Amino acid sequence: MKRYLAGTGTDTEELKRELDVVESKVREFREYLLKLELLRREGKVTDKVYQELKNMYSKELEKYENELKRIREELEKFEVQKL
Repeated sequence: MKRYLAGTGTDTEELKRELDVVESKVREFREYLLKLELLRREGKVTDKVYQELKNMYSKELEKYENELKRIREELEKFEVQKL
């Protein structure tokens, strides 16, 4: 995880780029979970495979959601320091 020095514009820009990437990952894993649920309902995956993939996708989603929170908090710090 990256750390930034407060007050530099390039750090804010880097955080915003990182935010875009992480937001994309969050959307991606939410979509995976939705598709997985559809496959389960259609009977195309076993309960065992469903549970394994659901656990894996949920862990990844949680990781990216935590990272998203951290980035947003960092960006807030930059905004507060501008005031």
